[in-house]
Amino acid sequence: MAAALTEPQKLKDVLVALGGNALLQRGEPPIPEIQMRHAREAATALKELVQRLHVALCVTHGNGPQVGLLALQAPDVPLDVLGAESEGQIGYLLETALAEALPESEVVAMLTQTEVDPADPAFSHPTKFIGPCYSKEEAEKLTREKGFTFKQDGEHGFRRVVASPQPLKILESAAIKVLLQQCFTTICAGGGGIPVVVEVKSGLSWRRYGVEAVIDKDAASALLGAQIHTDFLLLLTDAPAVYNPQTWPAKKEPVPTPITPAELLMLGDFAAGSMGPKETGKPAGIGALQEAVDIVLGRKGTLIVPAAARSSS
Repeated sequence: MAAALTEPQKLKDVLVALGGNALLQRGEPPIPEIQMRHAREAATALKELVQRLHVALCVTHGNGPQVGLLALQAPDVPLDVLGAESEGQIGYLLETALAEALPESEVVAMLTQTEVDPADPAFSHPTKFIGPCYSKEEAEKLTREKGFTFKQDGEHGFRRVVASPQPLKILESAAIKVLLQQCFTTICAGGGGIPVVVEVKSGLSWRRYGVEAVIDKDAASALLGAQIHTDFLLLLTDAPAVYNPQTWPAKKEPVPTPITPAELLMLGDFAAGSMGPKETGKPAGIGALQEAVDIVLGRKGTLIVPAAARSSS
């Protein structure tokens, strides 16, 4: 069990990153009724955070299932535009559900753009899974017909992979910070934000243009948390804690908790989870949606703390 290092009375806000499958589980048809039901389930869990801890809430979310399905329906539409479509769609569902769950709160969904480097090597090595799973034969057929790239996603089958460059800056972070300071429940950076390149010509002369990519939602959330100086970064997944990759999948052994960013990185590729505490000096937590409050309180999940905080406890 996690050590209770978090002092809830000192928290002003929590940035919650909802997992990519929060609104659409594997194998479910992408119909609005199902996604709305899941949005209400998520809103019920997040309502507890606001009511029990009295914090302002910033909510980010994944879009992998939705943007992949949109790409199948409109293969000629670039991924930045499809990302904007999915961010608007999911933001609408979450805003509706959270407004119902928190009638005393103002809730707003904001389209968010995320700056990336056009020279990022990720553009040559697609790794980000999007869309549904296919058999090997189906994946090969789509590769021939649409030119998509597929990789095996564990035991589930084959999924499309696209470029996932590192986020450099959340361009609307100043506006998001103002909304949180006014206690607006703010939904933003959906799917990691719309990937854009900012091209500076001279002085104040510049332009933005979208690129073919899907940004990792957790990496963008950690970056946003650092930019707006959030008090706690909460990464909610379909697992109750971070499992030790050295014993997975033979044994579901949670990593020790609390754990420092350096210790977490030594165990595996947990850059997003470690970035928040490393950049801001504030804690982060990873765990299941239904245990959100207990994760923040350090009772459940995996608690990630700056080295200085643990050494002084």
